[in-house]
Amino acid sequence: MARTVAAVLIALLLWALLTGQLRVGAHHNEYLPGVPGTPAIQNLLADGERTWCTNSALANYPNAKAQLQQTYDAQETKLGNTDRFIAGTYESVTAAKNAGCEVWWFGRYDNFCTGCACSVHYASWPVTVNVSLSLGYFDYKSCFGHEEGHIHGLHEQYVDSGSIGCTGRKDTVMDCGSGVWELQPRDVNLICNLYGVAGDRFHACAPPPPTVYPYIEGNTWYICDPALPDAQCLWNRYVLGDQWYDKYGNPEWDQKVDIYYPNGGYAGYQQWNRRLVERFFVGQTVWSDKGAGWQCITFCFGAP
Repeated sequence: MARTVAAVLIALLLWALLTGQLRVGAHHNEYLPGVPGTPAIQNLLADGERTWCTNSALANYPNAKAQLQQTYDAQETKLGNTDRFIAGTYESVTAAKNAGCEVWWFGRYDNFCTGCACSVHYASWPVTVNVSLSLGYFDYKSCFGHEEGHIHGLHEQYVDSGSIGCTGRKDTVMDCGSGVWELQPRDVNLICNLYGVAGDRFHACAPPPPTVYPYIEGNTWYICDPALPDAQCLWNRYVLGDQWYDKYGNPEWDQKVDIYYPNGGYAGYQQWNRRLVERFFVGQTVWSDKGAGWQCITFCFGAP
């Protein structure tokens, strides 16, 4: 089979063997040559669906087809495109193409690439992914996810300067030696930027929805946009009991005054704060700026 630089990417995934290799200093680009103009990407952009099939060797390898389906399911969740398995097994690229397969997963027992787990012809049609079954792995998902990343146009993120060095990065499926097999947020963002599509087909590429206030994140209540002036919005944090702080970290209590029962004896203290109206549940409130909103909220015996 003719191999050109644009049409063939040999992804040398020496997952176990290379984990301890010397890390060398060459870095790859974010995207492969020729993308997004490859047939696989253009067809995906046209209909939002990825079709795939296997040969009999990969179909009969323990758990391989199920792991492939897991990989595509995860991709569907992370990115938003759909996938469809083409039933049957196909022993030639022509048979796979005639069956409607866009990606043909070809399990092999020959030594097509010494030490490689997978290699991909990402710009061919259909895409051919060679899988080295002779390695005898129990789990090929990191290989499958990595190669699908290439089909989406992503470049290698291990280092390569005459020899390959896995860096074990966890923020991308495009490194090796980490066990990562799902698209990571970094990968999804790169794919969305490459595709430039609306979110109706690839939900991950949709712009984020407008923020709906109020909402809580951790211990912080966001009543409205914290970038607004304090007179319009106070960003308050509920820490313990009734302890609140403004967005600068200053306590929102105006006074803390010891008070006593009329006949003697310590009654505790009263606290004054700026409160507009209670919301959500007891103890959490929406706050106003200084003025009429100031009220006594604790031990207010006859307080004005």
